[in-house]
Amino acid sequence: MRIDICFSCDDKYVQHLAVTIASILYNAKGDEYHFHILDGGISRKNKKRIEDLRSIKCFDIEFMPVNYDEFKDCPITGYVDYISKPTYFRFKIPSMLKDVDKVLYLDCDIVVLKDIAELFGTDMDGKCMGAIPDTANHWHKARISLGDKNRLYCNAGILLINNKRCRELGVEDRLFSYARNPEQKITFQDQDVINIVLADEIKYLPIKWNVMHDALCTSNPYPELPAEHDYAVKNPHIVHFTNPQKPWNSRCKNPYRKSYYKFLKKTPFKGSYYKIKVKQFPGKIMRTLFSVRKDSDRKVICVLGMRFKSSYKFRKDDFYHEINIIKNQLKDVNEGLKARLDEIGAQIRGIKESGKPAPHDTAKATDEVREMRAAMDLVLSHAAEMRNGGRAPSERLETYGLALREIGAGSRILDAACGIGDGTALLGAEADVMGIDANPYAIEFAQKAFGGKNVSFICGATSKTGMTEGFDGAVLFRADGISGAEQALSGIRNALKSGGKLVVSARNESAGAMKELLEKLGFSVGKTLFLNGVGSFKANTSGAEGGRIICIAKKK
Repeated sequence: MRIDICFSCDDKYVQHLAVTIASILYNAKGDEYHFHILDGGISRKNKKRIEDLRSIKCFDIEFMPVNYDEFKDCPITGYVDYISKPTYFRFKIPSMLKDVDKVLYLDCDIVVLKDIAELFGTDMDGKCMGAIPDTANHWHKARISLGDKNRLYCNAGILLINNKRCRELGVEDRLFSYARNPEQKITFQDQDVINIVLADEIKYLPIKWNVMHDALCTSNPYPELPAEHDYAVKNPHIVHFTNPQKPWNSRCKNPYRKSYYKFLKKTPFKGSYYKIKVKQFPGKIMRTLFSVRKDSDRKVICVLGMRFKSSYKFRKDDFYHEINIIKNQLKDVNEGLKARLDEIGAQIRGIKESGKPAPHDTAKATDEVREMRAAMDLVLSHAAEMRNGGRAPSERLETYGLALREIGAGSRILDAACGIGDGTALLGAEADVMGIDANPYAIEFAQKAFGGKNVSFICGATSKTGMTEGFDGAVLFRADGISGAEQALSGIRNALKSGGKLVVSARNESAGAMKELLEKLGFSVGKTLFLNGVGSFKANTSGAEGGRIICIAKKK
């Protein structure tokens, strides 16, 4: 059988391309291999090194130059700092491989551990692409509003492509068109575009063919596919190093990092193996002598092999560093919002002065003004608090710090009614957080000011997001200050995993009603804390007047 495999690579990643090809050839049995390299600037010397891999097994190879100008309008978001323009090269596969009807696209940060012929021989069922669901499926689905609960968000690092159908449907033009003019925020470049544009044209492939870092290193990344995940972890066919800490960097925690070294030593780049080991050696010695790591809500300190645990506290220094960042970002207080506010106001005044009946969209415009003003009030009030050293920022430090301790560092957290996202950003220092708010202008500000690594935002009512179990914890502060608290809490419950924690605050006089509501909705309330003054959480609220209460609850 002829097996066509395509890669996208530049000169910086060519060593890792060699490792991937070596791993394919080492595990191949009898088939004919044809490699197609979308060439982003590989040197002649390095091309020769790739061709020298024929010492493992004979193959054909074609280096295909790519015109970078075709991708100049495709956005690079910076969310993952090692992603560059060649990530979009895969859009060109159907036209650049015009004589190939079926091709397997592979990223270069993988190692193949089984004969890849089985994957290539998969029946496509008439779909454009075959792909493997991503470990953060629920988060991605909510982030790009994928909708249908039966759809899965897939990782684009390993794609089985039905080139013939892609050409028939004009998939290349559709992908480029969306990338250049996206209808919603694109965070993961080509991967987001493929999942949005081809949502109905993707066949889901077994996890074993793309075992990502989180599949190996976290407890439950596939709640909808537990048996398949368990098999894949025990029998990975392809390991994909999706974490920013790659095997060729220091501190890579992936249990299959040694497989990368194994195949590196079979390539003409084997001298790099010793450079990597020399580079990592001092750090390895230092970590043996002394290391500090986070373990849930504790720090584990290791000194000469002896381990000591200490309580982990939310660091105020980190908070004040975040506050300084927020201050700088608030200096430019959304001139775009002001301009749009003035524009809509002028339209409404013009309608009133004309004496003509108001068009149907006047009410909508009035609501838009109300939402804009609410967002601007939040921005301006937070700016004033920070400028004047008021209590509110310190209170946010205490409440969000408490939430982080209760839910645990490293968790996936939903920040409901997040406002302009400054509290979400605080949680994002130690967790993977998604903020949600119904005000589109507050969310627009939050995305610009705080969106990035570990922190994302979506606009919508918490009760209507359609999110299913995927979060380890959730926070809802000032629940008495939003309309529809019961519906919001019900939506949060749907978004939490079984046993997931909820940290919710309300006015002290609402304590009894809040606990009753939580029990009614299927939460068990563990403890209730009273907050009256910065740094003063108290477990007993009886007889206390004023202030706020914080309930720590768990989904039954």
